[in-house]
Amino acid sequence: MLLKFVTSEDHQAALRGRKGLAGTKLGMDKDLTLAQQAHKLELWPLFKEAKATGKCAFWCATKLFINGIQICPSSSM
Repeated sequence: MLLKFVTSEDHQAALRGRKGLAGTKLGMDKDLTLAQQAHKLELWPLFKEAKATGKCAFWCATKLFINGIQICPSSSM
């Protein structure tokens, strides 16, 4: 299901609240283009590995940061 928010404040509040979905079968992410999805899918194993080893890993849109360093996929966009 896709949702369209009226204001950017509503959008940001919803994204901040998605942590409350942990442990459920529900999730929330931004609507990405096919190229962005492929980019994120390529980096996903690195994200999971970094989280499993206790590193600080987070996404900023489709950019992956591990310990403050942006990680680029082999097929950069």
